[in-house]
Amino acid sequence: MVKANGLRFRTLVEGPPDGDMVLMMHGFPEGAESWARQMHVLAHAGFLAVAPDLRGYGLTDAPEGVENYGMEHLVADAKGLIEAFGRTSAHIAGHDWGAVVAWYFAGAHPDMTVTLTALSVGHPAALAAMPERVVEGFVRSMTRPGRLTAGLNYYRANLKTGGAAWERLQRMGDITSPTQLIWGDQDPALGRRQAEQTRAHVKGRFHLEVLEGAGHWLQFERPDEVALALSQVTAI
Repeated sequence: MVKANGLRFRTLVEGPPDGDMVLMMHGFPEGAESWARQMHVLAHAGFLAVAPDLRGYGLTDAPEGVENYGMEHLVADAKGLIEAFGRTSAHIAGHDWGAVVAWYFAGAHPDMTVTLTALSVGHPAALAAMPERVVEGFVRSMTRPGRLTAGLNYYRANLKTGGAAWERLQRMGDITSPTQLIWGDQDPALGRRQAEQTRAHVKGRFHLEVLEGAGHWLQFERPDEVALALSQVTAI
């Protein structure tokens, strides 16, 4: 367990302790294991791959109350995790809700974001098959008391129209770090428009990687291509 931002995070770690850190944040309703294939490749390439169960998921602490899942807390979690490993910056990667957190983190802390890799989800303003054993693991995790509620609180706290959510988007800082968006052209939830319009919201170097025939769960559908993109992130 890693202590960060006042919570205990169950965290998977792989790679040399002195390697450049890659913080990998999962989405709903997943967990740290969703990055397992990519972690192996990154570790072999000399990176320190760090994948936590985000707040409310798996064995990580799950504070009560919708207000505890607002974006400001999720961004602070990412910052705290980087600092818990004695680092002042890291490569940031995220899928689904993890990608949303990654975008906001990069906007709030450009000095801590070496590079940004978002899977499936474009800039917030632009708005397949998994292995059965992994699906079963996520289902078991969500059946633990309070875990489904915690996962759904990400939506309740951050997707209301207007109000605090809109104000938060308006305050979002510029994305100046080298950034890549990896998107599947068969994603049933997040379409081409948000992927292509993301470029307009990134002031740093930007690369859109379209995986033809891929859906939403890119770490599982195209594990090797995602791993390769992450391991070559310094070339963005």
